[in-house]
Amino acid sequence: MSGQIVMPFDSEKNGNPKCSFASHTVLMKALTWSRDSHGLFDFESKNLTKKRLNAFEPSMFLRNTNDVHQAKYNAAESFQNQKLMHSISEEDKALVKVVNQNGCMYVESAAH
Repeated sequence: MSGQIVMPFDSEKNGNPKCSFASHTVLMKALTWSRDSHGLFDFESKNLTKKRLNAFEPSMFLRNTNDVHQAKYNAAESFQNQKLMHSISEEDKALVKVVNQNGCMYVESAAH
């Protein structure tokens, strides 16, 4: 999964190094494949699933089989409880979180 922070064209002129969800969007691109490849990327696979997602607010991204879905993330609440609440099945895997801390946008691991 990859992420890119995009700001409106006129914000570039202001020279404001701080960013927030009010002024920026994080564009996410997910590429998934069948899990029968032992978790390694299968360069020969013809069954790749591509999906583009936009984070307009703090978000978490979860994988369910070959689909990636997005859910609202609240840093003040337990991550595990939020994962359980937004999971489609018990096999869902949390991939990344998009957060805003101290005026900076971060894409961080959801492993913890």
